[in-house]
Amino acid sequence: MTSFTQFLRKQWFTFIASLLIVSVIGCIAYLLYMGYHRLPVIDHAYNFSLRNEDGKPVQLKDSDDKVRLLTFIYTSCPTVCPTITHDMTVLQNDLKQKGLFAKDVQFISITIDPQRDTGQVLKAYAKQVGADPKGWEFLYGDLGTTQSVLQKYSVFIETDNQSGIITHSVKTFLIDKNRNIRKVYGLEMNLQDIEKDIQSVLRES
Repeated sequence: MTSFTQFLRKQWFTFIASLLIVSVIGCIAYLLYMGYHRLPVIDHAYNFSLRNEDGKPVQLKDSDDKVRLLTFIYTSCPTVCPTITHDMTVLQNDLKQKGLFAKDVQFISITIDPQRDTGQVLKAYAKQVGADPKGWEFLYGDLGTTQSVLQKYSVFIETDNQSGIITHSVKTFLIDKNRNIRKVYGLEMNLQDIEKDIQSVLRES
């Protein structure tokens, strides 16, 4: 065997060994990254059955091919709901620019005031706030069904009979494709953090 052949074999072995080392390091780094950013499973999301603003029956499982952001609002809310809806509109527009909204991410807003928030009212509200119907549905049900959904998601409500103002828990749920709740946001919604959380859950798919 010539010295040149030995040199080539040695260089080839060094190349293969280096490639394997880089691959192993890359895999470890990826696993550490995913482990660090992976959101825990908090609970399993209740599969409700409601109607959207067009009166079409909708279940949560209908959107199991998407990551969902689920929140609870009512259209005549004078306090927190406009802030929540505005933040979600901003997030919607950002996700649309990235090609994720409607394709990979679905927004769902459930009214806690079904007696006043009919499908027609919700449809007008959705248009008013700039919600894209391709990826954002506003849902309502009868009073009993709504109360059941609120109970399942631990959303507290209390109505002032004189003013009609409803005091309620502020909760927005990040739900993955397996219908697991991965995070719950309150009134202070950091949109950059929420988008990172959405991206993190999408990477698991």
